[in-house]
Amino acid sequence: MTRRGLGAGAALLFCPCHLPLYGMLLLGLGVSMTFIAAWLVPSLAVLFSAGMVLMLVPTRRSVGVVCCAPVRSEAAPTGV
Repeated sequence: MTRRGLGAGAALLFCPCHLPLYGMLLLGLGVSMTFIAAWLVPSLAVLFSAGMVLMLVPTRRSVGVVCCAPVRSEAAPTGV
């Protein structure tokens, strides 16, 4: 799976609009509302944001940035 595909899947799965669905599922399983408010909402927000970053921010290869490549100096040779 590509990076963009993984990001799109994460953004789709962790979208905050699914909070009522997850909330009803967890309440049906007996999870307290305190857990949902304290852990589910922030974790959905963070994971959704991470999915959007994976999907929208370009990779270094597509931008043409070469990381850690040696820098060639244009200075004149010193030993004549």
